[in-house]
Amino acid sequence: GKVDINYLFKDYASLIPANGFSNQAGMTFYFVNYRKQFGLQNIGGLQFLFQPNGDMVRNVTTTDEAGNITRYCKDGHIVVITAQMQQAAANAAAQLNAAQAAQAAAEAAAAQAVLQTDAAQTLTQQIAGAAAEMATAAQTLTAQFNVAPTQELLAQLTLTQQQCEVLNAQLVQAQQAEVAALQNQAALEQAMLQAQTQTALAEQVNAAAQAAIVIPD
Repeated sequence: GKVDINYLFKDYASLIPANGFSNQAGMTFYFVNYRKQFGLQNIGGLQFLFQPNGDMVRNVTTTDEAGNITRYCKDGHIVVITAQMQQAAANAAAQLNAAQAAQAAAEAAAAQAVLQTDAAQTLTQQIAGAAAEMATAAQTLTAQFNVAPTQELLAQLTLTQQQCEVLNAQLVQAQQAEVAALQNQAALEQAMLQAQTQTALAEQVNAAAQAAIVIPD
């Protein structure tokens, strides 16, 4: 019968694999069932682009009119960075800046509230000390007046008692101011914690958004 007596002088089996890549003269081709593939191909969950001659497009970056960036990496797989992704990254960076500014303001307000609380507590202690001294003086004058009542002692006692009343009233006001300062401090410290939490969240969002627009090799 008839037989094929052709000779093969080139090892096409190494150049044309059944399935997979083939590197030839600096070019990379892709075969499926011994057939060279062209155009956009999905390989292993990644996309690759092969030119009309079958060579893989590699190490090229293009940008279209809309601002979408397409990167054909050094290994050939395609990464697309859309204009929306770029805008999202810009928005995330802006939100992080705003969160950091809000945190700085909240921390400054909380620090100022601590100073106000310290001042209120100091004033309360000073007035309380003065009121205690004045009360002691009034008790001493009362005892002296009871032993030897004179007009001079009576006048001193009356003035001292009046001063006690004034100091006691001031002490009540100072104590109320101290309570208000403590409440304000607590509220501002809570606001500071919330601002710090918002900054931490914004940092996470920004990190993810910036990572998404990194152009790989």
